[in-house]
Amino acid sequence: MLVLSLFLQGPLGLSPQGGACAIAALALGIALAAGPAGALAQRHGRVVIQGGIVVTALGLPVLAACADRAVDGWRLFPGTLVTGLGMGLVLPLLFDVALAGVSEPEVGSASGALGAVQQPGSRVGGTRA
Repeated sequence: MLVLSLFLQGPLGLSPQGGACAIAALALGIALAAGPAGALAQRHGRVVIQGGIVVTALGLPVLAACADRAVDGWRLFPGTLVTGLGMGLVLPLLFDVALAGVSEPEVGSASGALGAVQQPGSRVGGTRA
């Protein structure tokens, strides 16, 4: 996300607000896929997470190809949408997977520890899960 933001504001010359609007399709994709992700995971299990990783991995070359031809932020729409759809299938399920083996009395502590570790990790990585 950091590299994409720098690309939008550097070579494309978009303002920070324009850059945010250009990658809004990423958030749209996450929102669209995150809703049904839980129900899909209950029905199909870990295949949903694996599929989300594959969709995200397929979206990144699409994003790179779109960025190569970009003259404005709208050209990034297909790549950011596909990447967002894949991320939306993975992100909501990560806490469930991480906490699956924790005993009932320890779930609150484990959830708090996971959130505490997530915060600095997302700052280093430049995204927020």
